[in-house]
Amino acid sequence: MSGSESPQRIFLWTIPRSLSTVFEKCVAHMDGSLVWHEPYGVVYFNRIFQNPLTFTRFPRMKIFRAQIQRAVDTIDSVRDQYEGGNLRREGDNPFTFDYVKDQLEKPLPDGKKFMFIKDMALGIDGHYDKLPEGSSFKHTFLIRNPNRNALSFRRLLADHYEYEGDVDEFNIGPGVHPFLSWDILSKNPLYQLWNYVRENIEPNPVVIDADDLHNNTGDVLRQYCASVGIPWEEKYISWPANDDYIKHMYGSMDRMVWVRSKGNCHAAHSSTNITPCTEDIPKVPAGCEGYVAEFEEGYKAMYEHRIKPGQNYGHVTFPLPGACPSILTDLRVCLFDLNDCRSSGGKMSGSEPPQRIFLWTIPRSLSTVFEKCVAHMDGSLVWHEPYSVVYFDRIFQNPLTYTRFPRMETFRAQIQRAVDTIDSVRDQYEGGNLRRERDNPFTFDYVKDQLEKPLPDGKKFMFIKDMAFGIDGHYDKLPKGSFKHTFLIRNPNRNALSFRRLLADFYEYEGDLDEFNIGPGVHPFLSWDILSKNPLYQLWNYVRENIEPNPVVIDADDLHNNTGDVLRQYCASVGIPWEEKYISWPDNDDYIKHTYGSMDRMVWVRSRGNCHVPHSTTNITPCTEDIPTVPAGCEGYVAEFEEGYKTMYEHRIKPEQN
Repeated sequence: MSGSESPQRIFLWTIPRSLSTVFEKCVAHMDGSLVWHEPYGVVYFNRIFQNPLTFTRFPRMKIFRAQIQRAVDTIDSVRDQYEGGNLRREGDNPFTFDYVKDQLEKPLPDGKKFMFIKDMALGIDGHYDKLPEGSSFKHTFLIRNPNRNALSFRRLLADHYEYEGDVDEFNIGPGVHPFLSWDILSKNPLYQLWNYVRENIEPNPVVIDADDLHNNTGDVLRQYCASVGIPWEEKYISWPANDDYIKHMYGSMDRMVWVRSKGNCHAAHSSTNITPCTEDIPKVPAGCEGYVAEFEEGYKAMYEHRIKPGQNYGHVTFPLPGACPSILTDLRVCLFDLNDCRSSGGKMSGSEPPQRIFLWTIPRSLSTVFEKCVAHMDGSLVWHEPYSVVYFDRIFQNPLTYTRFPRMETFRAQIQRAVDTIDSVRDQYEGGNLRRERDNPFTFDYVKDQLEKPLPDGKKFMFIKDMAFGIDGHYDKLPKGSFKHTFLIRNPNRNALSFRRLLADFYEYEGDLDEFNIGPGVHPFLSWDILSKNPLYQLWNYVRENIEPNPVVIDADDLHNNTGDVLRQYCASVGIPWEEKYISWPDNDDYIKHTYGSMDRMVWVRSRGNCHVPHSTTNITPCTEDIPTVPAGCEGYVAEFEEGYKTMYEHRIKPEQN
């Protein structure tokens, strides 16, 4: 991580018996991690143990409290096991909301790269104002099928209550224990917290499912790490069998001594990996039905938003929870994994494919300056609008284009004049990667094939900036493999005025610009016979439904006014190691010849000068102007994009949202 930015701090919110302790052990063995164990969970226990109502409502909780007290009474005899560690006695450090909040906001010690806090959502329920503040906190969620969870929780609660009867007759429904909704706890606190985070902090928090983690461990871990900005190494899928790591975690020594004395987490503490789950989803007895009923609706909703195993492999379909086929554990080695998290120091693991990232957009959305920025990132290989070239070739070869849009003859002639000059400027592209179209016709199959090829030595990731209209109606021609789809949007009013200038140049229009109409029927960049309405929005919906549920969206205004923040978040989301130097770059356009794409189109673009500003820029400058109103000639253009823009805007990366 860059020394000039705050290290990432990651919450994993969950409920008891959801594979969270083994996940915590996994993270505790990642390089540079600082792990907190359930600090808000301790606050909740302290609150209920100090509340007389608890023992009136749940008499057996007296047994549970006595268990903990007996364990605490043994601390002096086992203190040597925790010497040199970070767990603290509650007597010296009372775990209150304010204490925990203060501890989590402190600077990390030297050598620590990120903080990870595994906690129960019930701990913070009703007290979201006590969450730590700062842009470096990211909230993630671990869910588990309620039927599986209920049977595991039943065993745990029977032990807490020292129940000795038939476990199938043991009731864990409402009114039996303070881990379902009651006077001081909401119904399904995990679901409540997830909704709160989505509405107030970040619209698409990461969700992982315990069954997926069981059966696709490496895949889910890699995707999780990419999503939260932890550089990935293949060694993280296994760890030592001992539990020496426990004393180096942060949290309550009292609760940890009790947990270890009971042995309820012994399997997780002594694990060396996460093993497959081969059992079908079980049915539950009557005594568990009330417990399942509390969590079922929220689980189903969150499950739809989870990281999906193989979701970035293209169009691979995986079963719903409950199938647990062990074959999926091995399938990940046969396919390219999209979320190719980075190993420390910005290097890629040699056993996994480099990341390949699409940035889909529309013309005049700050995409060319963004492309220049990425072109100057270490190890990048940049493609410039290959599918757009396919679209232009299609419309130029289609007689209907000129019947519907007569002025396109002017546009085509412009491009041809530029192409005719290529021999005179070829020296500017010597040693580069742009290719003549006559030697490399840009068809869907050609582009797909090029994007699926292995990267040259020294290249760490591929970045493809392209227009969504280029692939519209032909999603089957998207490349397969380790591709991540991201989206750049811009306010339609700003976009319309900029596009109007561009189109007036294409059409060599010399009249009053305010009288120039860019609405439907004037040009082939709004819906017509071969193009959908708002192709960017259509593609975004397609990606969400078929590839990944929460693709990254960034907004041009945010990029203008919060450049470093948005770029850092973007890089963390797609797995590009961030360096502060990426917020500026040289003022020349030498990088252009090293991009991949059509030389014909690039020669035309440079001859017109429409992208001179981004090609020669050294950074992204603030935008201080209010959203403009548009003249009548732009209203049809705005109308096509407005609804989609508003929807995608709600899902964008928000400045300082972490």
